[in-house]
Amino acid sequence: MNNVSKYNRVVIFANGEYNNFEFYRNNINENDYIIAVDGGSNYTYSMGIVPHVIVGDLDSIKKEVYENYKYSNTPFVKFPSEKDKSDLELAIIYAMKRNVQEILVYGALGKRADHFYANIMVMLEPLNKGVSIFLVDELQTITVISDKVLITGKIGDYISLFPITPKVTGIYTKGVKYSLEGDPLYIGSSLGLSNEFVDDEVTIEISDGLLLIIKTKNSDKT
Repeated sequence: MNNVSKYNRVVIFANGEYNNFEFYRNNINENDYIIAVDGGSNYTYSMGIVPHVIVGDLDSIKKEVYENYKYSNTPFVKFPSEKDKSDLELAIIYAMKRNVQEILVYGALGKRADHFYANIMVMLEPLNKGVSIFLVDELQTITVISDKVLITGKIGDYISLFPITPKVTGIYTKGVKYSLEGDPLYIGSSLGLSNEFVDDEVTIEISDGLLLIIKTKNSDKT
């Protein structure tokens, strides 16, 4: 059986905040497998995007949106409203069945701190399976690494590094104002906050631990 996916990545639309619809329309392509998470389908509908599947307990999808997607034969994967996993986590589990190497999540950076923290936590399972995952909005890109990553941006953008294990060792950075050359970072410190891009590409590599990376566009330079 051939397990190779015809899609390059999975793009998930969570039920969060979306301000500039054009940003999201411009950052998907025909080789993306698109999953709408429950009320995230309200946003894909407003953007004129037809997802490959809608996943969740379906308590947030508008009736008009549900009926239109049903009419267009969009599949629904429905879960009970009382469950042990969030709709986003269920969507990520579903996404990993597509055998892609990258998952992009939109609408996961909202106003509720508990939801935001949960969304960070559910990034770890794909990471453990060798799948890169990014939470993205118009201003921020967030990922977790256990080895190496290349982050693109513009000179003057900000990048912050936070351990989510007790310590992260062997950190090497390239393309930032304050470089690390094999240094460690320890949980509980703000040392990794608000470094700056000095190039259009930043490389971060670690030897041990899990490192949370947050890139923020410098709105004064966009």
